[in-house]
Amino acid sequence: DALLVINNERLRDIYSDLTMLNAFAKADDTLATAAKSIAEIITVHGHVNLDFADVNTTLKDGGVAIMSSGLGKGKDRINEAIKDALHSPLLNNNDVFSAKKILINLSFGEEHPLMMEEMNALHDFMSKFSSGIEVIWGAAVEDALDEEVKVTLLATGFSITSVPGIQEKMEEESKAEELQRKILEDAEREQERKDKDLIEKYYGKAGLESLAAHNYRLEPFVLTVEELDDDRVLEALEKSPVFKRERDFNPRDYKNDTPKQSSTLFD
Repeated sequence: DALLVINNERLRDIYSDLTMLNAFAKADDTLATAAKSIAEIITVHGHVNLDFADVNTTLKDGGVAIMSSGLGKGKDRINEAIKDALHSPLLNNNDVFSAKKILINLSFGEEHPLMMEEMNALHDFMSKFSSGIEVIWGAAVEDALDEEVKVTLLATGFSITSVPGIQEKMEEESKAEELQRKILEDAEREQERKDKDLIEKYYGKAGLESLAAHNYRLEPFVLTVEELDDDRVLEALEKSPVFKRERDFNPRDYKNDTPKQSSTLFD
């Protein structure tokens, strides 16, 4: 129902100061963390619980999806976690605020629970979305976080053309398809020319004129063994070449109704 695109081109922008191997390792870590977070949404019971039905609702008919996760620590930890999630290479340069559906999960350590005042940061973030967006949110305890909070985002409803590089690829494919179409048309025209040359060679210009003036029936006939042995059927086919057959032509109309005498000694 939804397509999740991982675009390695983003690594050059985000991790430009890292070596290639380290940048790919960072992307792998980000992807693993995000995938783990989505799995936890389905399997871990939260205080504001999310489950498979919520994930399914967000992904159903979702088009292109983006998934990200971020960590934050300190006085403004929710904002920091949101910024970290939005800085992810998994977002593919998509403007998350143009999503049609979004699922947000907040995770925090039991020893450092979220305060109501901190929820203002989430409210401010959600106020940037359009009023028509479908929002599902949840909150769960994750002891391993200690003082940190984790924000997991799953947003859907993006067009395939919003994926970086996809527009150029579609244009290239369109050009390739157009070129292939022209090649096929040229081949068909060349074959048609050869067919006409053959018709003119064996039936003269009158054959070509007859072909152009009539809508002939270009349908093959499958003959039985008996019909292949019928001289009148074969003669009808020879006198009416394919390109000159009228729509009501049927070689069986010329069948010899008199059965042939057997030439064997045992019949």
